[in-house]
Amino acid sequence: MRDPYEDIEIAPSFMMHFVGGIHVIMPTSLPHDVFLYDGQGVLISATAQATGEVIFPFYWLEDWRVVIKRDGAHVYEHRFNPSGQRVLVSIGSS
Repeated sequence: MRDPYEDIEIAPSFMMHFVGGIHVIMPTSLPHDVFLYDGQGVLISATAQATGEVIFPFYWLEDWRVVIKRDGAHVYEHRFNPSGQRVLVSIGSS
């Protein structure tokens, strides 16, 4: 009997967080191109052929859009918009 699920390709799940910068975690060893846009759609930064974790050193909260491509094909997009949201701001001090 043939497995009905053997031909299904599972897309990798990308993870993101915004603690100490913009972190994009790719749970695959395949290289991806990662693009960071601001809220106006202007390209701020790009990383080519990245694997593992990409960190963009932007610490302020604004509208961000992260686009991940593989071989020119759009595979993932995340939009971050803190407007009207509760946001935790931690100010450490010794």
